[in-house]
Amino acid sequence: MNSSCKGENMSVKSICQTNVISTPKNSTLKLAAQKMSDFHVGSLVVSDRFNGQQVPEGIVTDRDIALCVSSFERPQDLKVGAIMQSHPVTIKASDGIYEAAKVMFDCAVKRLPVVNDDGTLYGIVCSDDILSLIGEEAYNLSRLPHSQIQKERGVRMPVEQHIQV
Repeated sequence: MNSSCKGENMSVKSICQTNVISTPKNSTLKLAAQKMSDFHVGSLVVSDRFNGQQVPEGIVTDRDIALCVSSFERPQDLKVGAIMQSHPVTIKASDGIYEAAKVMFDCAVKRLPVVNDDGTLYGIVCSDDILSLIGEEAYNLSRLPHSQIQKERGVRMPVEQHIQV
């Protein structure tokens, strides 16, 4: 929580996960699903390396894999590149959280790769990250009356001291 009371817009950078689990597009669906299970994540950023930096090329979700497995006769033969969402919707690390929520809603996605200004991968933000923040802020606002009373008790002067003679 921003305790400075400046009203600054919190950036995506402040809440995104920077330990991004990724996979190459030539990975099998089985390996991708195993990686999701091992790391307890619902998506993998499909990336390539350029000049030593990861650049998101796509994203594959647990739902993508489930839909593929139910649709194809031999899904084990498919590679991640065949089912990934190419050119994933991304957001810049400096963009605000409200903007991220709006992009998620407008594009009907739960996860956004977070990129630096040069397009390299910085992290990932999911709807749960934003919902957790909103829940925490809602709780803090619900405690506002109590906080106001505590503040007033600490700075309240007796009535006599306010009267100018």
